[in-house]
Amino acid sequence: MDEPEDTIPPTSNREALARHLSERFSNNASLVESAKSDSFLILGDVYRLVASNWIVINEYVNRELVTIAYLLEKEEPTFRDIEVYLKDLYIYRRRVTIYHELITQAKEQCTTRGQQSWSRDESSQMAAADATDIKGDFKYLQDKVLGTAG
Repeated sequence: MDEPEDTIPPTSNREALARHLSERFSNNASLVESAKSDSFLILGDVYRLVASNWIVINEYVNRELVTIAYLLEKEEPTFRDIEVYLKDLYIYRRRVTIYHELITQAKEQCTTRGQQSWSRDESSQMAAADATDIKGDFKYLQDKVLGTAG
């Protein structure tokens, strides 16, 4: 027996985004018209997807840091072990700094509702509200990444 398409979980971010956009715009002609004049109404969903992936990445880095801490506490590490852990910590610190910069750039793009070349309707309250919400998500991510770095 085949399951209805909406109950089958998406297998990729692309599929999840396509399904979401299809559902969001399928029965809302006014939203489709608004999206024609303001790109952020569509691309804001891409920013949401990016933000959710940053959360996963941050949790992955946290898990790796906890693993290193656990290994250091559990056993008496050799000099070579400490050297390897220190190298790993340096790599994660560097990555987290870059991640924070990328998240900051995405947050700033939400402030301007995308890049300069994107069409935008300055009077669109819906796009402005979406941008403010997503900007808040990226602010939360900035704080989480700073917590990971600290």
